[in-house]
Amino acid sequence: MEEYIMHTYILTKRLSFFLAFILLILSSACARANNPPEGYSFIESPASDSQIVGKAGVSAPMYITTCADDLFKMVPIVVQGEFLGNTDTRFSNDGTKSVYTKGLFRIEKIFKGDYEDPYIEALYPGGYFPLDKYIEEIGGYLAQQGGYDQIPENERAGKFIDGTSEFSASPEPGNSYILFLKPSLKEYWVQTAKFGILHVQGNQAYDYDTQAYKTFAFMQ
Repeated sequence: MEEYIMHTYILTKRLSFFLAFILLILSSACARANNPPEGYSFIESPASDSQIVGKAGVSAPMYITTCADDLFKMVPIVVQGEFLGNTDTRFSNDGTKSVYTKGLFRIEKIFKGDYEDPYIEALYPGGYFPLDKYIEEIGGYLAQQGGYDQIPENERAGKFIDGTSEFSASPEPGNSYILFLKPSLKEYWVQTAKFGILHVQGNQAYDYDTQAYKTFAFMQ
């Protein structure tokens, strides 16, 4: 009986050490995922709907094709990268009144073009724009029209304007994506809205036309 109790005790201790080791690895991985690489910083995003106080004007984007193999021929740079987080948002205060988000990706593959850095920041449509900056962008009159001027200045922090639409991209940290990019003024823009960001599963990528995963010709 004593040998059985001792054996059970030893197994329990070993299991406890094993579980503690696994938890340590998982927590370290989460910490790496949440911490940006040196030289970068991640921006805040709304954690709940209560932080969203308005909607930005969204217009349908101009796009020529939704076929990834066709798009591959049209853009100069195509890469695959792991999405790490968002580093910036901007508001296009023109006729579109659109929000764009800059995401940081760790390069995994280069399908087309020359790119040597281990990370790339890509601008894609959609996202959430800080309320205080939004008020500055649209001006006093439109802020009054939207009722945003009624929100006290000391309560605007942590509030956002929703700039998403059915054409917006919404990459998730830890997932890999293929990006179809066009450089402009030392920045890289995702082309044709969400159709220029393909989620990757194994050796396949998401096809918007069939709503299924497949291996595109350019991936072979």
